[in-house]
Amino acid sequence: MENNYKYDVFISYRRNGGSERAELLKLILEKYGYNHSRIFMDTHSIESCNFKQKIKEAICFSKDFLLIITKGCFDSVKEEDYWIFEIKEALSLGKRIIPIFFDGIESIDSKKLPEELTAISEINGIIYHPQYADAFYIKLLSFINPSFTNIEKTQRSNKNLLLALICFITKVSHTLNWAITDGLKVVNL
Repeated sequence: MENNYKYDVFISYRRNGGSERAELLKLILEKYGYNHSRIFMDTHSIESCNFKQKIKEAICFSKDFLLIITKGCFDSVKEEDYWIFEIKEALSLGKRIIPIFFDGIESIDSKKLPEELTAISEINGIIYHPQYADAFYIKLLSFINPSFTNIEKTQRSNKNLLLALICFITKVSHTLNWAITDGLKVVNL
């Protein structure tokens, strides 16, 4: 996580249908080590102030812009929607936008978008499937922090090495008539 930004991520969602998903993403990020104060989500990060100005500043000082896409989120879009304002602001600032697709959606139909937002229909995103939640979390974290993939691979490699070592010790213990008890404690029989 970089310290050049006030926030690691800005979570953008349409209130109707997106609030629960936004809360889920925030909890996932916190579970995987992101500090809650470095995750911008309007309902948690804004106190009494000029709402639009605070949103603008938060987008400016965020590393990544997570765009939650839910069923019907682009239906009846109005120019004055804060959600549309957030997306336009992220595009104008050249922020890295990461679409997160829910409700079986796998892409954004550019025909449903106002012309100034059509660029988001070209951005690669992440599809959430509840039955593959762990894979989704890993992919999300690797999009936000590419070094996470390397950390996760290293941890998996270390687990595999430990399992191989345990198998080897078990095999040797049978040959030498030793037993492994209490984890890796080896005792002579």
